[in-house]
Amino acid sequence: MTPVALWHPIARGAPTLILHPSVALAWSFLGNANTYPSDVLWRMPLNVPAVPLCWSLQVAEALLAAELRGSGTRAQVDNFLAGLHSFPFFVDGEMSARAWSHILPLARAYSLPVYDAAYLELALRLKLPLATIDPNLTRTAANVGVPIFTP
Repeated sequence: MTPVALWHPIARGAPTLILHPSVALAWSFLGNANTYPSDVLWRMPLNVPAVPLCWSLQVAEALLAAELRGSGTRAQVDNFLAGLHSFPFFVDGEMSARAWSHILPLARAYSLPVYDAAYLELALRLKLPLATIDPNLTRTAANVGVPIFTP
């Protein structure tokens, strides 16, 4: 089977980091008191983030949940997504093929949600640092030798 990788039309070069939704969502109207997401955002023009196929669905789910609970408006969601779309993303197309053979075992071994294990597996496979503010994923990344992206 040939690996599938989808490149955003304006992607410049190979991926340089794995971007977890926790960081991208902190750029939105949802915010975060942690300065790390802002530091990552400032470095985005110099980087191409890689994400698994589930990334856009996870971001959309979190934004819709915020909209439904009144933490944001449809206009805020649409504006954020328009800005996010301007970044060049490498969307890895191998998640489905690796879900049962690589991602599920990682999730089991480290008691991670399967979605988070997908980011860890991608970081391991591409040998790239992970940008995340999820504490459990940060600890697990350290345990398996995946560096956290330093802006």
